[in-house]
Amino acid sequence: MTSRIFIALAPERVSRTLLAAIQSAGFDSQAMQNASRPLEGLLAQPPAAIMVLDADLLGGDLGAVLSQLREQRPWLCCVVVGAASASAVAGFEVRHLTSAEDGPRAQEIVELAMADHRAHRARSFYGAVDEGAQAFDEGTVRRLYALTRKLSAGQVLAGLAQTAADALLELLPERGVRVELWDQDQPRGGAHASAGPKMGSQLYRLPLEIGRGRVGEIVVDGKCSQNRGMSESHETLLAAVAAPLASAAEVEIQRTERLRAQEATLLALARIADMRDGETGAHLSRVAHYSVLVAEALREDGYYQSEISPDFLVDLMRCAPLHDIGKVAVPDAILLKAGRLSPMEWELMKSHSEVGAEILSQLIRENPVLAFVSMGSDIARSHHERWDGSGYPNGLAGEAIPLSGRIVALADLYDALTSERSYKRAWSHAKAVDHLRGLAGTHLDPHALQAFISRADEVDRIRQRFVDEPVADN
Repeated sequence: MTSRIFIALAPERVSRTLLAAIQSAGFDSQAMQNASRPLEGLLAQPPAAIMVLDADLLGGDLGAVLSQLREQRPWLCCVVVGAASASAVAGFEVRHLTSAEDGPRAQEIVELAMADHRAHRARSFYGAVDEGAQAFDEGTVRRLYALTRKLSAGQVLAGLAQTAADALLELLPERGVRVELWDQDQPRGGAHASAGPKMGSQLYRLPLEIGRGRVGEIVVDGKCSQNRGMSESHETLLAAVAAPLASAAEVEIQRTERLRAQEATLLALARIADMRDGETGAHLSRVAHYSVLVAEALREDGYYQSEISPDFLVDLMRCAPLHDIGKVAVPDAILLKAGRLSPMEWELMKSHSEVGAEILSQLIRENPVLAFVSMGSDIARSHHERWDGSGYPNGLAGEAIPLSGRIVALADLYDALTSERSYKRAWSHAKAVDHLRGLAGTHLDPHALQAFISRADEVDRIRQRFVDEPVADN
């Protein structure tokens, strides 16, 4: 199925908030170019999953538009924005949004409309396989609908593959099954899951097709334990599983593509900030990996277990490189000064923590889908705070400092000590670790430092894995 959401709003009502809500739900959007002839423009559009309709723009045509759209495209779901009259939408299953500026409500409505769309498609699909559907007993039909609902709820590819494999095992209990989902941009190519008996050499393969190509396949043992082959009803059953599975995989692949693009943009900004004062991309990679290592060690050692969740670790890897992003606002004359900074210059240098936090907070306000960057804002603001309260910008102490900031402070300090710069030679790993020992309870979180020291060999392996290019002499 297509994953487009078509927006038929007057240009001034196509808000950034609405576009962010559509993006966060994992779908593309396209706006109507000519709003002067809305009815003709809508009916001329290629298929979309959802249409967002402007009640004020369409006026008295709204009921006619809904009627013709539903007649021509039974899978389509509509979101009506504005003060539509009850009579205009009577008899139509639509979602209503009073204002396109209401971000959380807009996202909720878009997601509900997409769930409606998938349900329509499932009902249409099962109704279309007339002969095969008649062969399904009530239990099978219930399982198929349950599977569609689970897939529509949204999961990572591994979860989708496992959900489908488990369902196929229930539907075809005598056959081994394997579900493969492919994401060409992923280093390991996606996900797969298997269920049931060991598969033989005779396999039945059903491709999972979407508009832009193939996203995977369902593989089923061609012969069951009783040596029976695949029947037409079996093939119809697999097709009933493949349709919602391919749709759900497409949604997840598009979501991860957007996320990767957003992360790449953030990392590019972070690298620009670091390159201005002689840091390297390897520095950002090291700090991120040191940070995650410390967080995992803390959890293993029994500290902050309620806070260090799997999501925390993922966000820490993504956000640790953003710690010095505020340096983009520090003048070169200060950032690159070889000698000691004056008191006024030092105050300007210290401002990079607050500036970085504000850059990232503004990014979240403008693009709610980047909510995970809130950790980056915490890190940018707090990674120069000290355990004893003598740091900046706010003089926070102890556990009042965000955990992510305490961890990155340690990782960044170790990396600064062990990295060569134009003005200093790199310290050895052993010398840096000995120096850090003396900072427990003053500069650094003692629990984080102990976790770091206890994994010092792993820290050193990370340091050697991400090596800087040699620093050129001036």
